[in-house]
Amino acid sequence: PVGVIALGLMYWLIEDSDAAKKERRALVRKGIRFDIVGFVLVALFLGSLEVILDEGQRKDWFGTSTLMNVSGVLMVVSFIAMIPWLLNKENPAVDLRLIGNRQFGSCFLVMMSTGAILIATTQFIPQITQEYYGYTATWAGLALSPGGIVTVVMMAVAARLSAVVPGKWLIAFGAAVIGAAMW
Repeated sequence: PVGVIALGLMYWLIEDSDAAKKERRALVRKGIRFDIVGFVLVALFLGSLEVILDEGQRKDWFGTSTLMNVSGVLMVVSFIAMIPWLLNKENPAVDLRLIGNRQFGSCFLVMMSTGAILIATTQFIPQITQEYYGYTATWAGLALSPGGIVTVVMMAVAARLSAVVPGKWLIAFGAAVIGAAMW
């Protein structure tokens, strides 16, 4: 319900710029439409991967679970079909060719690594504190609170520093701090 309300409010309150409207009209005149096949392939791949990662441990991974086996086959087939489709389409749903761009590709790798580290730590720290240190679920969640507070404060600090210090140095410093913290 919240998503539908947000979508309705965005449609009602946010207006496209004149340049965006002009570009959309030009694309429609050229006959460029939304890449439904590419979108479905990406959605099948990511959806199947999500099912496998969410339900795998409960369903005995690929041992006896039909759901896991079907999801695995769907994931592999959609991934194999998705790559050539998205690379050869003139206006794909997801432009994978951007990863070949030096700046975009390096930013993609940094963001993927950062996301993986953040997700891994927020998943593993509570599990480790509960299993090895006997924390309750509440105390394990509270153990993550200082990291959240530091993140909020550092976002404001990084915003101020970005006017003075080049972004690549801020990113390198942040990666070094994360690496030291994980070590």
